[in-house]
Amino acid sequence: MTALTSNQARLALWLTLPSISDGGLARLGIDRRIANRAGGLAWSRITTAGRTFDLSPSGMPAVIQPVWRGAAPSLECSVENPILDDLIAWCPVEPGEWWYRWGASWPALGDHFIDDAHIDGKPLDCHLTPLGWLRGGCRGTVMLGIAEGYQPVTAQAVVAQVVASGHQVQQVTA
Repeated sequence: MTALTSNQARLALWLTLPSISDGGLARLGIDRRIANRAGGLAWSRITTAGRTFDLSPSGMPAVIQPVWRGAAPSLECSVENPILDDLIAWCPVEPGEWWYRWGASWPALGDHFIDDAHIDGKPLDCHLTPLGWLRGGCRGTVMLGIAEGYQPVTAQAVVAQVVASGHQVQQVTA
């Protein structure tokens, strides 16, 4: 499957998932504006196997969040030919654990803020969870995985990775 076809297939699946209602967003502590800034949020039931998930009507309820390469397409940010690298799923009661749909996720949410911080020489806000990133207004970054394989993400690991890449950390929030 070519990269374009793969991206088209991923986008097609993403567009079939039901959006989270305004009430559901409020229970997460965010609003529609933030969900749009993230490039959308969906709600579905999933089953997991290792670090990946499948959609399943008999599975557990989870938030499904797109992992865009670069800025997320939204009403605030027009992106020509957006690239959807993966989807992540996480349960609101345990937002510190997430699973990948295809297991080939781009390494961070908000990765363009890493580049911006480097270019501008400004500190970078790092969040430990996708929910923390959403509650932070989709500003800063969440390191989704460390190196090639999944490792539990800790504040120390995030700070070490960001500092090792030559950036200054402003704050780390859950």
